[in-house]
Amino acid sequence: MNLSVLLLKQWHPDRNPGVAGEAKRRFQQIQEAYSVLNDENKRSMTFAISCKR
Repeated sequence: MNLSVLLLKQWHPDRNPGVAGEAKRRFQQIQEAYSVLNDENKRSMTFAISCKR
């Protein structure tokens, strides 16, 4: 199991009802990062932009 899957499980809003707002925000951030890293086009665009800084 990779780190992003573990983090998604850890921060799933259903598993964190006491901090649902924070859990939802982190869950969405992890989902977005996972989608960027798993899509070759998004990943290369992200790295190209970060290298220009």
